Order: sequence, then structure tokens, then C-alpha cells
Amino acid sequence: MTVCARGDTPNELPQSVERRIADRHDLHAVAQSLENGRWDVCIDMSGYLPIHVRQTAILLRDRVAHYIYISAVKAFEPPTPHQGL
Repeated sequence: MTVCARGDTPNELPQSVERRIADRHDLHAVAQSLENGRWDVCIDMSGYLPIHVRQTAILLRDRVAHYIYISAVKAFEPPTPHQGL
């Protein structure tokens, strides 16, 4: 198992979990952090903007078998007046 995060919190993960550090706002840092590796599944829970999800999916397309994005309301573009809330 591999976890990629900003590294702002203490590392309290078991030693068997590989921890990689990257900030979602820095695509170069994310690409560098994830450049070596292949995974069966990526569960992405931190796409603050739609572009983050798109960039990560493209970055991992040849290195992950399944990409799952678990959304939060912040990941969506603001609704247009005809869409409502």
C-alpha cells in the first residue's frame, strides 16, 4: 500500500505502508513523487479542483489498473443559475 499526501501530519502509518510526499497544487511534485510505481487501485480523495483529478488520472493512466475518485462538493465547478444548487 502506498499513501501520497502533503506530509503536513505526523506519519502514524504502519511501517508496511509506503508514504510519498507531494502537494496537489504542484503537478511537478506529484509527478515526481509517483513516477516510480505501479498500483492495482488508486483511491483519490483529495481533488480540490476538477483539474487536479484530471491531471492525476492522466499521470497515472499507464501505472494504475483502476482509478477511483471519491468526490467532495469542493471538487465541482459552481452551478450555473439554471442548474440551481
